[in-house]
Amino acid sequence: MLSMGLYTALVKEISCLKDEKMAIASQRAELDRPVQEPEPVGTNIRSTCQICHRKGHKATGNRNNDGCLVGEPCRDYIFCGRKDKPKQDYVARIKKMKDREAKLTKEITGKENELKQLRDFHSRAMSVFTTTITPRLQAAFPEKYSAQSKAGRLELLRDISILRKAYNSNVNSLPTQDSPQTDRTEFLLALRKQSAEFPGVQNAPNSCEVVYGLLK
Repeated sequence: MLSMGLYTALVKEISCLKDEKMAIASQRAELDRPVQEPEPVGTNIRSTCQICHRKGHKATGNRNNDGCLVGEPCRDYIFCGRKDKPKQDYVARIKKMKDREAKLTKEITGKENELKQLRDFHSRAMSVFTTTITPRLQAAFPEKYSAQSKAGRLELLRDISILRKAYNSNVNSLPTQDSPQTDRTEFLLALRKQSAEFPGVQNAPNSCEVVYGLLK
């Protein structure tokens, strides 16, 4: 049956993966913002230095045979304002982010499918359990679960919700069906035990509908 620990862990994991994907998308948007190219350093505006990647001079052979006029190599595309030059920086960062985004998308899809299967399985188990136990409860407690009264129907819903917890929505965990009197004894014990462990459940209106709604 549905493990709330597993369900909660899956929901949390999906949330964390989506948060990471959003963070990467934000970083990519920041990288994609246009950068301003700095003013040329030197008078030869048609030349671009192969060391600092700035315009205005060359790496060698400038006036007076000077080398790079900036005096330090290009650190990243922000330094020179040209994304096409330090490709190992900008392009590599973008590629790494895209690869991680693709992996995250695949992981999120897989986890969401796993979560859907868990919900579907639990929904089917709840439906089978309710269908199986309803006639047995009505036969064991005809005076309590009158289908003709709203109070009787609500009592039935509440007790099914409590028994669902007691038997973990597993029809194979239900006691063997011998007679309505046997069911009456067994279900009374289960209801009392479960209500003692979780006193709030007993008085919660439409508890099974609330639980089901949380897991849909």
